[in-house]
Amino acid sequence: MQRRLFLLSSFTALLMGSAMAYTTKELFSVRTDEPEGFERKDLSAFGGSFDFSAVVHHDMTIWHSDGQPEEGEASLRIYFPERRDELMIEGYRFQFPSFAQAVLAGHGFLANRGYEKIIRDLERSNHIFSLLAAVQTDETGAYKKMARLAAISQGKDVLILYAELDYDDYEKYEPVLSRFFGTITMKDDISPADGLRSVNAPSGETFLIPDGWVLSEPAGAAAPIKDYKLNLAADQEYPNIVLQIRPGDIEKGREIGTTMVKEFTEQIEASGKADFVTEAEMQTKKRSSGETYAHSYARGWDVRESKVPMLTQILVQQNNSPKSISIITFDGYDSLRKAGSFSPEDHDQLYKYWVTGGSAFALVQLSLADGVESVKADLSVRALGH
Repeated sequence: MQRRLFLLSSFTALLMGSAMAYTTKELFSVRTDEPEGFERKDLSAFGGSFDFSAVVHHDMTIWHSDGQPEEGEASLRIYFPERRDELMIEGYRFQFPSFAQAVLAGHGFLANRGYEKIIRDLERSNHIFSLLAAVQTDETGAYKKMARLAAISQGKDVLILYAELDYDDYEKYEPVLSRFFGTITMKDDISPADGLRSVNAPSGETFLIPDGWVLSEPAGAAAPIKDYKLNLAADQEYPNIVLQIRPGDIEKGREIGTTMVKEFTEQIEASGKADFVTEAEMQTKKRSSGETYAHSYARGWDVRESKVPMLTQILVQQNNSPKSISIITFDGYDSLRKAGSFSPEDHDQLYKYWVTGGSAFALVQLSLADGVESVKADLSVRALGH
């Protein structure tokens, strides 16, 4: 499982910071039984491209849209007719420029709807299936709304199953939600590994990148030193990922990373075209033995003229095999900031580029840290029982 997942640090801080009154176990409660009043129903979303079944209460109405709705419009609604304002389960489909990790697609969806505290069910999630929960607060800090969500990725296409209700009503509807989310079963296994390709470095390392990304190799480097750059399109600057593979241990990586952070800071401050808007976030990751295996740095900045929110992350880590290190730099849009500051069309683009960039960054990082086969093993809904 994604035990060493480095996504964007601003995302990670939100993901892990939960001050909810309900315990994590209560928020992610799942039930697989079918007591009286419940039965498994075949469900379909978006013309059959996401066929699945789940346990639903007898009294709930199931509505499917006619034809293919516009992106961002619900294709599926499940609700109690007399209480539809209290609980609504909806299905949405989003199409991304390239491979989209389920957790990032779901997290961005919730953040775009004003949810501040968002957590993921670590035990029941992988790259293409993720369960999340979130709450909204009012001006006094009191909880007012909450949501549960399942995100299922087919690669570029993602199904979001989303339930929103008043925070105080969660106990009332928990039996319904725990059975629905706990029994989601896709008609067919989903494994978008065909949409990923392996790249073999001259020094022996192998890493994954999604289809659709342009890989270039700056001239001049030779094994055991190798540099790569990934862009979502040849003529598109952001998002981009720079990967440097070097011989050495994590201490050597820390020295290189420290120099890169200093150079990046000086570049932004001297540019006259950008401004830092967040403090630097730095993390050191250790194994259970106490051994350090990675360091990460992240900082948000805005393009001065357009105010477009950006994020840069620099990660250094010990590779899985052979003994070498990776320095991975991510530059991309940050859709979690300024959610209401842009037109819906512009923000939708920021959201998709944030998800797509973060997903490629995670695949490169994890395949080098844990191995390609370990990553591919997490590309299946059946592996989680769905």
